[in-house]
Amino acid sequence: MFVFKRILSSSPNLIFNSAKSFHKSTSFLAPRKDLYGVLGVSKSASQTELKKAYYQLAQKYHPDKNPSPDAKEKFAEINNAYETLSDESKRKGYDAFGMTGDEQAQAGGGPGGDPFADFFRNRGGNSNGFGGFGFDESAFQDFESFFSGGMGARQSAKGQDILLTIDINFADAVSGAKKTVTYQRVGTCPSCSGTKCSPGTQPEKCGTCAGKGHTNFRQGPMTIQMVCGKCKGNGTIIKNPCGTCRGTGSAGITQKEELNIPKGINNGQNLRVASKGSAGENGGPSGDLIIKVNVTPDSYFRREGYDIFTDAYLTITQATLGTTLNVRTLDGVQSLTVGRGTQNGDKHKLPKLVFNLNSRRQLIIFP
Repeated sequence: MFVFKRILSSSPNLIFNSAKSFHKSTSFLAPRKDLYGVLGVSKSASQTELKKAYYQLAQKYHPDKNPSPDAKEKFAEINNAYETLSDESKRKGYDAFGMTGDEQAQAGGGPGGDPFADFFRNRGGNSNGFGGFGFDESAFQDFESFFSGGMGARQSAKGQDILLTIDINFADAVSGAKKTVTYQRVGTCPSCSGTKCSPGTQPEKCGTCAGKGHTNFRQGPMTIQMVCGKCKGNGTIIKNPCGTCRGTGSAGITQKEELNIPKGINNGQNLRVASKGSAGENGGPSGDLIIKVNVTPDSYFRREGYDIFTDAYLTITQATLGTTLNVRTLDGVQSLTVGRGTQNGDKHKLPKLVFNLNSRRQLIIFP
């Protein structure tokens, strides 16, 4: 790039001629592929569009995932295209002269002829003559997550939630109660205490990755880190798995839990007890215990929304002349005076209670 900058300051026409002569004298530049076409994007594509296209293609053609013979070559081609177009300075150079990032670096005469080494050593800094070519390491961090599935074995995971159903009566739903439930959950294996090994034995260091949990894959000038396929990222191998849990480190256990049923809970509502579900993986948090509450119908009371109803009956004479009734409420039996000429649908009040007479001459009360 420094050569073209110097020529640009003197003559724009000379830039074109110099670039043209450079193309002719450099055999490895022909035939030239359209980098935008390699990624399947337009020349006006944004960096977000470039990144999305790159991830999709890289995942599709990665040699560890694609067994076709040309996958490795295609993968290198995709990397080369993205490395050039993802850097705005290199992209401008490519649009102007048709030169890839590697070719631009070589034209700039970087030390040692290996610009990628400087990129990694300097983390995209501006030393050694490569200040115009920044390097975005975050792209490779995202790229690694694609090929590890985002689920390396060292990564912790929350345990599964457990769903139970309990039945309570109407009085418990109104006043609240304590209930004890017994259920099965996945917990730490009692034999190996979660080590996954038979008692008296220990895991051994993985010989494939030397205990690192990952291996490196070399693709041209780039090195890609992959989760070790033998130890699944753990860095250790279990040669003598626990006979109780079969090397999983977890086993089914019986759990008892006392629940506090809150006052006013409605039919079909759920209670969540945090961290009382199955144990997590690799040190992850336990799941939750979720209780679905079914309220059994009551023969006397019924609930509609936030109101509680009960039915009482009046004769025509009582409704016409008035009377006094003893009505059972949630607070015990209370006396209700019904005035003369009470009509269907009239409402009457007691302390904290409202009574409603319907067309069937039933007395309905609700607080």
